[in-house]
Amino acid sequence: MHRFQSAVTFSALLLLLPTGYPDRQLDLLQTTVHTAQAEQRTGPQPPCGVEPIPPYPDSEAQAVTKSWGKSELGRDWNPPACTGWTDVGFTTLVTMAARAPNTSTTDALLRHIGAISELAGLQYWSTTHKRWQTLIVDAYPLTDSPHGQRRKDLRPTR
Repeated sequence: MHRFQSAVTFSALLLLLPTGYPDRQLDLLQTTVHTAQAEQRTGPQPPCGVEPIPPYPDSEAQAVTKSWGKSELGRDWNPPACTGWTDVGFTTLVTMAARAPNTSTTDALLRHIGAISELAGLQYWSTTHKRWQTLIVDAYPLTDSPHGQRRKDLRPTR
C-alpha cells in the first residue's frame, strides 16, 4: 500500500509540473528520484572509487544528510570494505555529504585538518538539556606504536 501511495504522490507531482518547466530543474528532479532509489537499494556509500551515496551537492548548495535504520537496510547489510568497519549491527546510520569552498593553500588546509588538539572543548547544542555542552573534552593524535602515546598535531610533510 505504501508503494502505491508513493507512486500516486509522485505521479501527482509530475502532473503538477508546468509544461514549460526548465530542463535543468527537471533533470534535477530525475536525478533526485534516481538517487533516492539507489540509496534504498544499497545504503550509504563512501567515495571509495565509486560515486558516493548520498552524492555531493553543488558547491553553492547545503550539505546533504541522510539517515538509515535497520528496517531500511536490513540485518544483513554490510558496509563497503573501504570503511574498515567490520562490526555487525547498528541502530541508526547517518551520513553527510557537502562541499566547502576554501581559499587556503593546500598546506594551510592540511595543517587545519591535522590540528587534532584544537578539537578539545568543541561544543554542541543539547536539545535534551537545552544548553551548550562539551562534545570533545580532550583531543590529541597518537603515535602508531602499540601503546599509542600522545604526539604533536599532524603537519604536512612536503
